[in-house]
Amino acid sequence: MNTNTDHKHRNDRGQENHRNESSWNRDTHGAQTVPPPPLKSHKMNSSAQSGFNPPPQGTRTVFADDPMIVDKLAHKRERERSPQRNSREASSSRSHREEERQDRHRRSAEPATKRMKREDTPSIPGDFIPLFNDDSADEIDGLSSLSADRVPSPELVTSSSTLETEASKAKNERGPSALFDLGRSGIRALGNFISGGASGDATENDSSREQDALEAASLAQSELGHVAEQLRAAKEENQKLEEQASLLRADLRLSQEQVQRLAKKRTDNQIERSKLMEQATKDEKYIKQMEEELAKSRHEKTKHLERMQNLIQEKGVLHTQLKQLRNSCDTRPPKTVSRVSESSLNPFDNKLDQVSEAALKSGVESLNDSLETFTMKVIDDAELVALDNANARLSSVAPKEYDASNKLLAALNEHSHGEEKRGFLLDALLHQALIKELDHLFCSGDVLSHVLDENRLFVHALKELTKREPWTVAQRWRSLAASVDPLPTKWQNDSILECADSVVTLLAWAYHQPLETFQPMLTQIQSQLNKIYTEARQLSLSVRRDMLSVRMKVLVPASEGDDFLPFSSECMDAAWSDMKVVEGDAVVSPYKFGLQRTDDTGRSSLLIKPKAVTTALLRWLSCN
Repeated sequence: MNTNTDHKHRNDRGQENHRNESSWNRDTHGAQTVPPPPLKSHKMNSSAQSGFNPPPQGTRTVFADDPMIVDKLAHKRERERSPQRNSREASSSRSHREEERQDRHRRSAEPATKRMKREDTPSIPGDFIPLFNDDSADEIDGLSSLSADRVPSPELVTSSSTLETEASKAKNERGPSALFDLGRSGIRALGNFISGGASGDATENDSSREQDALEAASLAQSELGHVAEQLRAAKEENQKLEEQASLLRADLRLSQEQVQRLAKKRTDNQIERSKLMEQATKDEKYIKQMEEELAKSRHEKTKHLERMQNLIQEKGVLHTQLKQLRNSCDTRPPKTVSRVSESSLNPFDNKLDQVSEAALKSGVESLNDSLETFTMKVIDDAELVALDNANARLSSVAPKEYDASNKLLAALNEHSHGEEKRGFLLDALLHQALIKELDHLFCSGDVLSHVLDENRLFVHALKELTKREPWTVAQRWRSLAASVDPLPTKWQNDSILECADSVVTLLAWAYHQPLETFQPMLTQIQSQLNKIYTEARQLSLSVRRDMLSVRMKVLVPASEGDDFLPFSSECMDAAWSDMKVVEGDAVVSPYKFGLQRTDDTGRSSLLIKPKAVTTALLRWLSCN
């Protein structure tokens, strides 16, 4: 009884589904209605309430309001508006019905076993259009153009484990480009399966088969939509990956170019470093060579200084011998003619010379040579002493101990660090100090020196005698007055000590050394100065006392008061003529003594021109 009731219920439901399917097929050919929704079972309601869960295998349900079906119908209606397509579909439907009737007759004639096997597959009777024809293929092709943003309702989405398995296998084997082929092939196979399994008998299984076919078609379409959406996402992902790959390739190309530039720069740096290392090696070798040459030069300089010292001593010995020879020649009695008629007993009527002009000239030159020897020796000894005491503290000697108006001292203060310039300035300063002191003590004045005749009384007396008395009387009076030589020895010794101290102080200031550095030279300087003082004193006496025929005088460059007259080549010579001395240059210091001769007529001449240091030396120091 229950079996009959269930069978009747299934028949009623199948008839109702058949009517709905027929109405739905008519609507697809131009109608504006959609099939009503099928009845929902208790299982479907319970699954919808708890959330979307795919129904179990064999309980598939197709809803009339499925967005996939609605979009498909709309798309199909747009494609089938032309009358040619309608006529083609009508003819296809008639041929399909004819084939369906023939198939039912053939199945009725087959054995029962074959028919039972064939009836296991669902079929859709009536006006169902198979999906493997050309129109269905066009519909499937149109699904690829549907909007990928449309997401089906969770209640309407169904899945088939079989189709999903086949789709995943096809995707793994063929890739995203074959997904549409997979859906198309599945739908065609389903259509063939449904059309091939249609039975001519109107049994109670027709409705369930129709429902299964619709569920399979809806499932295939849903799967196809999912596949299309996945394909779109895959294309977008692929495009993004291609863009990233393009950016990465560009970055890689830039990185490779940067690596090439860095490699080239590294190579250039290595080459430059090699060149610098080679240059540094050459420089080190050159520095070593220079150091060796410097050591050799210092050794040679020491030898040369020793040789110079020996030559200076030898020169001094030769000068002494020369003086002795000159003195021996001068002391010989002159050849005279004894005539009684020319002799006179009057002591003032005597004009016989005790020395010759040549002897006096030689004496002046000898005194100048002695001064030159003294200054050279002092400077050379000071160089050696300063070199031995190069690490001593700086001298505290202040320039105020010297005459602030002395131009040579100012120049020495400026150029004291240069050996050559310092040598010239020390030479000029030593000559200046000695010549001024010797002239003041011995050579100044016509009768007596200025240190003895401060008021110049003897000078005025000689002038008056020369005017009033004969030349011989005036010369004889001059000789008698000079022979007294009243200069005390103590004055000479005091002057020597003072001059020696001044020399040591000057050296300490010039070499920036303490006074104690040059104190060992003091005794030797005093000894040499004593000889020079004695020689100058004897020369001054001989010039005034032993020369009666003419009036001889040892002189220095002319001066007016404390200042010397400008340089004139007629009355003086320059100390260093190669320094471009100009007429009218200011004289800053005397350098050598001169000898003047005056006859009885009052005419004067210079047997030896005095030498002077001019501002040409200062110009040379500034230019060099």
